[in-house]
Amino acid sequence: KMFDQLYEFGWKPIYEKNNIIGLTKDDKSITLEPGNQIELSGAKLNNIHEACAESHEYLFELKQVIEISEYFSGNNKNYPIQLVLASLYSYYQKIFQIQSLKNQSKSLISRETGINPYFLDQFMFSAQKINMKESVRILDTIKKFDLKSKGVEGINDDSSLLKQLAVEILT
Repeated sequence: KMFDQLYEFGWKPIYEKNNIIGLTKDDKSITLEPGNQIELSGAKLNNIHEACAESHEYLFELKQVIEISEYFSGNNKNYPIQLVLASLYSYYQKIFQIQSLKNQSKSLISRETGINPYFLDQFMFSAQKINMKESVRILDTIKKFDLKSKGVEGINDDSSLLKQLAVEILT
């Protein structure tokens, strides 16, 4: 599952038959070794500074995946699932709107989406990280989990639903 969640950061699966045995990105790879040990093989680098930067990037991505999973599973009392789903839907809807308004001025995008100009650059950065098709998939996924949270399909454990949602959004 952890490998699935790293796809958002540009990692691509390495297959052996039908099984994912690792991930690759640029000249780097992540493999699962015996004993569930994760190994990072880096690109050829020129100095220790580049090696540190590469390790830092890998650890940042891994930390993001772990934090998201832990957050969703541990805060369902403070943040009810309906509030989380509504917030996520609103966020990705704004991403989709920005993508729909490509090549428009920032003032027009801010006006049309209702995003405060102060936060617009952050939203625009996020809108560049995924394509429109992915935005639509995520919005559909959130709708599906909204139905599940209301008892459709017989699943109503909020903690499990939020973990599953995080995985589906990130993969």
